[in-house]
Amino acid sequence: MKADEFRTLCSRREGQFLDFKERFYENSDAGNTELGKDVMSIANGLGLQTSGHILFGVREEPEGTR
Repeated sequence: MKADEFRTLCSRREGQFLDFKERFYENSDAGNTELGKDVMSIANGLGLQTSGHILFGVREEPEGTR
């Protein structure tokens, strides 16, 4: 992914195909379960959409702070 594509995604709100994570999943059964849930959630919603994204190191700003 190119930097401008990353910046564009970061400027959007989280949704069915986009999830922000401030940090990586922890290296444990619970972390693996959480990762699996997030990936399956995006995959189940794709339909005709070709991709979804989980962006690490990104925090969604509260509504109205942009």
